[in-house]
Amino acid sequence: FISALVGDLWSLTNPWRTLFDLADRAAGGSLSLNRRYPDWLSRWPAGIAFFLFAWGELISTAGENPQLLGWLVIWYSVYIWVGMTVFGPNVWLKNADAFTVVFSLIGRFAPTGGRDGRWWLRAPSVGLLDTRPVTLSTMEFTVFLLSTVTFDGVLETPAWKATLTWIAESQTLRASLIALQQSGIDLLVLIKTIALLVIPAGFLAVFLFFCSLTAVAGGRRDV
Repeated sequence: FISALVGDLWSLTNPWRTLFDLADRAAGGSLSLNRRYPDWLSRWPAGIAFFLFAWGELISTAGENPQLLGWLVIWYSVYIWVGMTVFGPNVWLKNADAFTVVFSLIGRFAPTGGRDGRWWLRAPSVGLLDTRPVTLSTMEFTVFLLSTVTFDGVLETPAWKATLTWIAESQTLRASLIALQQSGIDLLVLIKTIALLVIPAGFLAVFLFFCSLTAVAGGRRDV
């Protein structure tokens, strides 16, 4: 809420960036190798990281296990620090850190903006106006960010409970469900994971459908 109403404060308070900058300063500014970041990777690493966080928050019970949660924080920290060391902090955080991407997107609603040490005021949501086309990975990330909020709400609806009941009573699926259960797979976790993939896919389909309508209305055939 602070990022949306005030500005992207995560860019100033990111703990991984803060610790890395301190270590880099102690090393005389030679900590990062500044290798070229592969263009084909784009923001897919951040998208995968966000999916794993969403899965852990909405489906898995890992967040209720302090020891496991601690290990996840450690591994994510290693992932961030190694990436910043190889590719440089700015490039890696912009493309691979789920938190940086989320807060930068939300921060575009804010009445303030900042870049290269400068900070300025602007009308609310003006930051969303940009003539530069976003990458495919950024578009996918944004759609998934929106749809996971919807997914969280769907889990509390009668329609979701009815879906679970239909799956449980389906004669067609019964043999497969029994086989999966006997192999040690948690059926509820599996069903929720599939839904976490299907619902964003539905969002994406609707979005691309209206992109197509917009293209046709503008006299173009490509999207």
